[in-house]
Amino acid sequence: MIRLKIKNKLKRSLISLTFIYAFCAFIICFVVISHLNASIVTHNISQANDANSKTSLKEVPNFTMNTVPNEAIDISFSYDDKYCTYLYNSEIYVKEIGTNKLIKKISEKSGIRKSILMGNRNIIMYFYILNSKLEVKTYNIENGLIAEQKSFAVPKNSAIKSVDYSNATNLIFINLEQISGNNKIDSIYYLNIMKNVRKIYPGHSVNNMLLANNSLALYFEDNNNNLYCHSKLIPGIKREHIIGCDSNDNVYARSLDNKSIIYVVNNNNLIKTRRLNDLNFVGFYTNKNSVYVIYKNYIINLTNNARLNYNNELRFIGMGGLNVYFKDNNDHIVGLKRTI
Repeated sequence: MIRLKIKNKLKRSLISLTFIYAFCAFIICFVVISHLNASIVTHNISQANDANSKTSLKEVPNFTMNTVPNEAIDISFSYDDKYCTYLYNSEIYVKEIGTNKLIKKISEKSGIRKSILMGNRNIIMYFYILNSKLEVKTYNIENGLIAEQKSFAVPKNSAIKSVDYSNATNLIFINLEQISGNNKIDSIYYLNIMKNVRKIYPGHSVNNMLLANNSLALYFEDNNNNLYCHSKLIPGIKREHIIGCDSNDNVYARSLDNKSIIYVVNNNNLIKTRRLNDLNFVGFYTNKNSVYVIYKNYIINLTNNARLNYNNELRFIGMGGLNVYFKDNNDHIVGLKRTI
């Protein structure tokens, strides 16, 4: 009996000690793992901070532009930075940025006159005239399908002068120029989401047309560089050139008489005037969200005054979703992470 009691007591002691040792081991492991985890997290944050502190420009993979001639127009980069599209010799080329692979070449009998890569989808709209009909088609890059969106009759000897499109309203405005003898007559057609077409006679030449993002407001210049909205002359502005609009439908136009002045208008009102301190700009760019002044080694966002510096050996080409694209001295495309 005594031996049995001693044996049971020893057994209980061993169980208690085992539990104590296990608990201690758990605490030690927990502390060690927590310390290691904290070290890893802290290390990653430190690396990220170091990367950001070194430079605001991060080079991304480039692809050769040897097959993209300097004469190419309508060069665009997709919102997800996957594709580059351009129009050359009346044909559309679609290239995959990461691989330099030619995804598609689109041709039409009469030649494509205008192409637009949508700002929020990998879909290209393109336009041409065949047999006195204006054709509007789309190419979906993701599934490879071409679809006819609209076909309608236009006067003979018509030519597509310009096109603009709004992602928000899905409106398309097309400026056609008809040549009749020595006269040139401009007509504007607009196509809505229901694919209904309406023709507008502005009464004078239409140059450098721009459609607002969120409304029916259409801006254009005449041959004397007067600015119109809704076919009404905007007062207080003379001799200007439209350069773009922002996400709030403010339209920016530069003065042709004073290189430092930028007019900002909304509907038929001049709302403010901006002045450029550096007049050595090489051009302007808009993605219909912001308007940019391009210099040889930096870019200024006119909508928020943000600045992006870059190597002056690069030549600005355009913007995608997160990247700004340039050509280097070897005619390769170089992408830099956007900070503006």
